[in-house]
Amino acid sequence: SKLAILGYGTQDLPRLYSRLAQDCFLAGHYESSVVMLGLATEALVLALAAGLSDVQTRVLKSGVPRPATHTARQDVAWVGDTLNSQRRALRQELDGGGVDSKWIEPLRDLLTGTAQTIRLSRNDFGHPTGVTASQEDALQLLTLFPRFAEAATRATEALSQI
Repeated sequence: SKLAILGYGTQDLPRLYSRLAQDCFLAGHYESSVVMLGLATEALVLALAAGLSDVQTRVLKSGVPRPATHTARQDVAWVGDTLNSQRRALRQELDGGGVDSKWIEPLRDLLTGTAQTIRLSRNDFGHPTGVTASQEDALQLLTLFPRFAEAATRATEALSQI
């Protein structure tokens, strides 16, 4: 990818986009800030869905598989549903391997609220709909993001240890 040529790895995308979101906010470009934050959220969800899908295929061997082609909305829904339906088996595997499992419920709850809110706002403000973002809109989303980013990163790291 072009970002890889510049020295950015896929795992750096959430950090890069969230930094751009902050830069846009500070420059007064609130719609751009929301769009960049939406991209950061989608990058986190993509990494999380890939990690969970890998664990589901290799270790859990049950549940509804992640669709081969998927949108950000579908990934958010699939991760939430999988965390709900595979919660016990996933916790058992994590705990059995001495890996942190306390992130499951908090992340599941953040997915349905925070991740969806940021993703939908990104869609609303990222297309020529005539809807504009105020400073307050962007600030509210910037305030929600760190908690979700921390939970998603924690989960992705834990999943990689199974």
